[in-house]
Amino acid sequence: MATSLKGMFALVAAFAAVPCIASEDVQDLDAAAFADDDVCVGASGGNQTQCALNALQRRTATHAMASSKGHPTIRLEMFRAMARKDLRHEFANVDMATPAGVMNYLHTDVVGEHVGDYGGYQPQIGTKERLNGVDIVAGVHAHVKNPDSAIAAVGNYVDFALSAHFITGEATGPAYNWNFGDIVGAQKGDDPRWPYADPWYRYSLSGFCPNLKWNQKKLGAKKAAQLFRDSEKSEHSVGGRRRRRTAGLCMTYSNQFGLPYGEVLRGGLCPNGTLPGKMPNGTAGCVYTYEQPEESSVVNLDELVGITEQKCGDRNCLNWMDFRRHCSSRQFHRKFNYKSRRRYNTVLRTRTCVEYDIHKACAKDCSSRACQKVPAHRRELGLPFWKGRCSAHMNALRSERLAEAFGIVSAGKTHQLQQSPGGETCLSSSSMLCKPNTTEGGMYCTRLWGGVCQPCYVPGTMVEYPKSDEAPMCPWSTFKASGDYRTAPMQPKCASDKPSDLCCLYTSTCNSTLISNVTEDGFAYASSLQDNEAMVAFLTRAVNEVLSKEVEDTERLAKLAYWQWGLSPTGKTLTGVMDFLKKYLFK
Repeated sequence: MATSLKGMFALVAAFAAVPCIASEDVQDLDAAAFADDDVCVGASGGNQTQCALNALQRRTATHAMASSKGHPTIRLEMFRAMARKDLRHEFANVDMATPAGVMNYLHTDVVGEHVGDYGGYQPQIGTKERLNGVDIVAGVHAHVKNPDSAIAAVGNYVDFALSAHFITGEATGPAYNWNFGDIVGAQKGDDPRWPYADPWYRYSLSGFCPNLKWNQKKLGAKKAAQLFRDSEKSEHSVGGRRRRRTAGLCMTYSNQFGLPYGEVLRGGLCPNGTLPGKMPNGTAGCVYTYEQPEESSVVNLDELVGITEQKCGDRNCLNWMDFRRHCSSRQFHRKFNYKSRRRYNTVLRTRTCVEYDIHKACAKDCSSRACQKVPAHRRELGLPFWKGRCSAHMNALRSERLAEAFGIVSAGKTHQLQQSPGGETCLSSSSMLCKPNTTEGGMYCTRLWGGVCQPCYVPGTMVEYPKSDEAPMCPWSTFKASGDYRTAPMQPKCASDKPSDLCCLYTSTCNSTLISNVTEDGFAYASSLQDNEAMVAFLTRAVNEVLSKEVEDTERLAKLAYWQWGLSPTGKTLTGVMDFLKKYLFK
């Protein structure tokens, strides 16, 4: 009896020592620990009690780890086009982006002569600085952990909320939800003014009082705090579950999800969140951290686009303002006449120099019928760097140039625009995303394009993926980049072992006798290697066998070959590539 009582006290002590769990979970653990643990069956006296106690502790610890694990902390490489003088401020209540997202913003909303002036009557660009004072691009390494409760309710790309779209510090996104407190948002870009083949993203970093502009936050916070104190004293509460915007007042936390009810939203940047090694915990006021950008993480935009290489009199231009006022070349003293309805003769001479301008017919949609009627060489004016806005290839080239400027070694070599692509899991018990039907080849997910879990599919499976028009094909290295899909049951079921059907290239199950031939199968295999030297070797043989020519300019072939493959299948064929090389390699 004494032994039994001793065991009972030990069991009570064990319950006190382990983390708190729900009563129904205790019952499950109790049954599992005592009834299902075979190693304890047959033990006697204190040994049986101790065995059951150990089993209970092990299971309770496992349960606690599983319930607290939640979504992983995500590592992101984010970039922002901004004014150098703003580096002294924290990155909060601002939008960030991938390199392609930054180039999209610059090209469509900053450098164009007619940005914000589609009618041609209200020019926005002066002579002192670009729009919004943009003169640099800054890059940061950030860590993000959104609250699990927010993700479960409004999850976007598994780990994020919807983007806030900050303008002068104010969240303007129509789908942004205030009820969940401090959150980091993500959104895949899609812009008819700027075509691009691969997915690109914008991120929003929620800061203090995210619903008001910079110059309204201080007063808005005081008013909101006073209103909440007054409501607590009165019989009429302001309500806690649903947060609504009130003009001039900062948003306050709701009384859901364990948030500090009534307090003004603190912002997602953790206290001391810019110190090295600081990590977010997913609670109010601590959902992201980043390391303060150093000089090596800041790219001078004037140098990147070639302004400092232009002549201003008998010297090189110093910066944008110098170029704007003093550039020598007459070709930059031109802009399009947006008031004119004529298709071609729409160019005006200007006193100031123009960094970039695009024909009015193409300003809103590159694929529009009006834009297509304008010859490509007549669509744009300005610096050579910016020309080709309606070309997905040229936009990709500029994005890789930006990534290279940040020292991302894979840019210009493997089309990878992240220094260290994240391998965190995309599988979550709270989301149905990223759990594929292997017979259909999707939905798989990958972080290889920008750190977020982008849905994608594998082509050439036994059944065609039904949403192939809504999702991109997965990157070639999807199954190697993370552990989510490495096991056989998670691999796609291929319809054939032909490389040209693509599926077997993901699973390394292609017919080895087909991969070395100068055929569509051989081209598909060479593309999947993501190695430009291998592609050059293949195309050298192809030029010899198909075109009956010898490659003399191997350096030029290497440059052309690089754009015949990508992170994922590009849709290009050997026949099309041979026609391309015949035109551009042998002039």
